[in-house]
Amino acid sequence: MKKYLTLIVVIILPFICGCSSKLSTEELAKEVQKNIIDELPELRPDVEFTVTKDLILVKQNETEYKGVITLLENHIFESGITASHTYIVNVTYDGKSFIWKISQ
Repeated sequence: MKKYLTLIVVIILPFICGCSSKLSTEELAKEVQKNIIDELPELRPDVEFTVTKDLILVKQNETEYKGVITLLENHIFESGITASHTYIVNVTYDGKSFIWKISQ
């Protein structure tokens, strides 16, 4: 009986300890990209944004990430003006919430 209990603890313990609510780098990139697309219209209502290359993040240290995203920008009030730009995205993530900043 003791042998089976030890086996159950050895099998279950990694799952209990390994379960974390912290997002992986890939999951964080998807969440940040979604948030960027949701927030940009409020910052630039004159431009429609479309992602042409997904955000890719690289972990810099425990809480900071850096990445790039390519957006197609369609200027609503200036007919026919469309441009594709690649931006650097800086993200700070504490395991619960994140903040991002775009720079060129």
